[in-house]
Amino acid sequence: MAKYELIYFSVDGYEIPVKRYYEKRKNVRVSVGKDSILLRIPIFMNKDQRHSYHIWAKDWLIKQLQSPNGRLDHLIPNEYKSGDLILCMDKHYTIQLQEKSRTSSIAKIIDTKILLSLDKSLHGVDKAETIKKLLSRVLGKAHKPEVEKRLELINKHYFGHEVKALRLKYNRTNWGSCSNSGNINLSTRLLMAPEWVRDYVIVHELAHMNEMNHSKKYWSIVEKVYPGYKQAEKWLKAYGSKCDFVTVVTQS
Repeated sequence: MAKYELIYFSVDGYEIPVKRYYEKRKNVRVSVGKDSILLRIPIFMNKDQRHSYHIWAKDWLIKQLQSPNGRLDHLIPNEYKSGDLILCMDKHYTIQLQEKSRTSSIAKIIDTKILLSLDKSLHGVDKAETIKKLLSRVLGKAHKPEVEKRLELINKHYFGHEVKALRLKYNRTNWGSCSNSGNINLSTRLLMAPEWVRDYVIVHELAHMNEMNHSKKYWSIVEKVYPGYKQAEKWLKAYGSKCDFVTVVTQS
């Protein structure tokens, strides 16, 4: 795997991560990657030439950010600061943020405050992703008993399955899953969703314990238990991207 140097371009107040490669190539190339901008520079260039292409790459980045097609949305980190509020399971929490020289970042909840102690070397997307995962961990732990009770109630009333364990974990690729062994996994991002949408995902996974597929028989089970499931699906498609531990209100 080619080695790179991680740098950041400061553009419009955002710290955009850039992976800078020096390669045996004839020309400079800049492109959008999964988690960063990819800047590939010929290894034979001198210092002045490299600097000029840095300016060129930053100008290119500014144009991309101004473009309406949203190609760089995934590289623009959510900004977190002390005093911001986050809504979880109809409860508001206040974020208290500290940045220190430390080897790892931690979070804990005290009443309605979430204390985040971060490694001050974190920047941009890396910092935002670390905060999201910390929020996911502490809020998932705090609210797991409520979700377990709801799962038990729905299961007892409509299904009667033997559910061995419920796991809440940060997951962007799906809202939930279940296993043949009787374990159910739910994304902690559902803690940001309304209860009726969360109920649908619980029903969705419990129904999979009857039918491990998405056949007509499976959907008939879902519809019998949750007749409005299509509305919940529409909500997730329309607003699911907002369920990602982003702050909702800033205190004045």
